[in-house]
Amino acid sequence: MPFPLFNLAVLGALLAAAAWWDLRWRRVPNLLVASIAATGLLSQLFVGSFVVAGWALLAMLALVAALWLPWSRGLIGGGDLKLAAAAASWVGASGLAAYVLSAAIAGGLLSVACWARSEGPARAEMRANLIRVRIGGQLSPVAPESPGRVSVPYALAISVGVAVSLFYGG
Repeated sequence: MPFPLFNLAVLGALLAAAAWWDLRWRRVPNLLVASIAATGLLSQLFVGSFVVAGWALLAMLALVAALWLPWSRGLIGGGDLKLAAAAASWVGASGLAAYVLSAAIAGGLLSVACWARSEGPARAEMRANLIRVRIGGQLSPVAPESPGRVSVPYALAISVGVAVSLFYGG
């Protein structure tokens, strides 16, 4: 759904703030996440209809359901889950597939960059986890604050996913 430039500017400012916050502190404030969700649903309502806003809410809930298991196993952070769901309010149901795929690709590239910036022992630990997954084993928990480890600021990938979905996907 095409949004007015003002709405897109608000979204851009909120996502830029979320990305900056995540880069700086590896956290995204709940107030910022709530603002993204609220402005997304309101934009869907005013540009579309109650039905369109309802589909956007359903997209948010679907994303929470899809990410719940990875979050509960400690594979993703709770902030990533909340931000991904909030951002889904902007792309709605029609843009959800493009959003998720674009964010996953961007997140993979970002993960490679963070792995490369991590120090040797941390990279070895991450590599061992990837091998465990490949052979069907369990992941060993890796603390985000591990010495020498550069954690992934996934708000950047989520922002890319939203942009790709809105401008190219749905």
